[in-house]
Amino acid sequence: MLRESTVMLLNLPSPPRSDVCRDWAGGFGTAMPAKRRDEYGHSSDPFFYPFFAYASAVLNGQNRDYTVLDGQKLKLNKHQVLKAVEKKNPDVVFSLIGLPSLNGDLNLLTAIKDTVPNATIVCVGTCCKVLQQEILGKRKVDVLSTSTYPYVSNLAFLLEALEQKQDLSKVPSVSYVKDGKILTSAEVSPQGLGSLVPPRYDELDLNGYECFRDYDGNRYRYIPVLGSKGCPYTCYYCPYPLGFGTTWSGRSPEDIVDEIEYLRSRGVEGLMFRDQSFPIDEKRAAKICDLMIDRKLDVAWSCEARVDHLSRRVLESMKKAGCKAIQLGVETGDEGLIREAKPQANLDIVRRAFRLTKEYYLCSMAHFIFGWPDETAETMKRTGKFVDELAPERVNWNFLTPYPGTRLQEIAKADNLILTYDWSKYTSHTVVMRTKWLSASQIYGMGKKIMRNHRRNELVKLLSSIDERPRLVLEELITTFKSVLP
Repeated sequence: MLRESTVMLLNLPSPPRSDVCRDWAGGFGTAMPAKRRDEYGHSSDPFFYPFFAYASAVLNGQNRDYTVLDGQKLKLNKHQVLKAVEKKNPDVVFSLIGLPSLNGDLNLLTAIKDTVPNATIVCVGTCCKVLQQEILGKRKVDVLSTSTYPYVSNLAFLLEALEQKQDLSKVPSVSYVKDGKILTSAEVSPQGLGSLVPPRYDELDLNGYECFRDYDGNRYRYIPVLGSKGCPYTCYYCPYPLGFGTTWSGRSPEDIVDEIEYLRSRGVEGLMFRDQSFPIDEKRAAKICDLMIDRKLDVAWSCEARVDHLSRRVLESMKKAGCKAIQLGVETGDEGLIREAKPQANLDIVRRAFRLTKEYYLCSMAHFIFGWPDETAETMKRTGKFVDELAPERVNWNFLTPYPGTRLQEIAKADNLILTYDWSKYTSHTVVMRTKWLSASQIYGMGKKIMRNHRRNELVKLLSSIDERPRLVLEELITTFKSVLP
């Protein structure tokens, strides 16, 4: 009888001088500079990856011996990672990888392979779907899982094939090297989220992960809950459809609330619905909220939503159920650009969405992007004015990034707009493509000026409301102070 493989689920630490979240940007990941750190590690409280909980459920269901190593949470350096892996000596390592951290991730995985040469290294993440040649052709990675988020639909099949030394062509959604050639097995129709084994947290430490803030500046440590996945809108620049699928699928409201109830029993104080748009189905969203209210689950939560999915009815239910914050993709303040970037939305719909969030005292985060192919100095100025008009509690500024496999990359290639294929610069906060009318330096310079002006204006407004929201004012002043430190 064949011995079952021992398995390690691995989240690598961030590479030197960069803090990465491998979950954002549709699973490609984003990165922020960490200038004070010259080795592997992580500089702040990290994101909890749903992959851990879903993979744990699959492995536990098969009674497999497995361990979880979160290098970001433990803030491990290279030596510590290698020592931890060597001690466990797993047969198979499933490792998350990201785009801006790709070179650092692959370097560390190569060192892991040298340390435990008999282990099979399997990478998971959206990069695996579009960069097979680059990943398999350069480093000591054995297999790529090209399944959609949360990357577990083929996990059991792959382990069985590895144990029985079967041809990997029979395993769906994998890429591997055979006889010097990179082969990719057939993709199967993505499983609906409800058909996956519910996530398992029993062996996972849920403490020490990142926080979100509410309207008054209170902080809540949170764990992501994946209630649905898939985005049918296929915006041409967005990597979500590539990583999460274009077909929407969701778990039952009862199953979701059971998970939340369990997390509350573990002392989790905050949640974030990882759905691409929590209220995409208003009746379903209301049902989830009603169940949370009926079970008296005192939990603070946040979510993402499209601006055209908000209504008073759904926000009323969300607020009663404990929603404190909401992230909204605005992208631009130019009417022409938003029609191109965000189908079925316009500036008036955006205005209405932000009026509603303020009406229900929800902390709104607005996502904006500079550097569209047709972006000009005037459209950037319009975006700056629009941000001031909306007055969101928080703003996430980004520069347009032509992620591999998106239609944007095809368009940008055809128009010769892409300036670099150095993936470490694909952070969403670095300019990697010009527009038809603006250079990289012009985009960056104007963008930073708009960001500074908005920040200054918001701080002035906040200081005038210190009696109403003292904690928020203090939080913003601390954030501003940290941002100017070298």
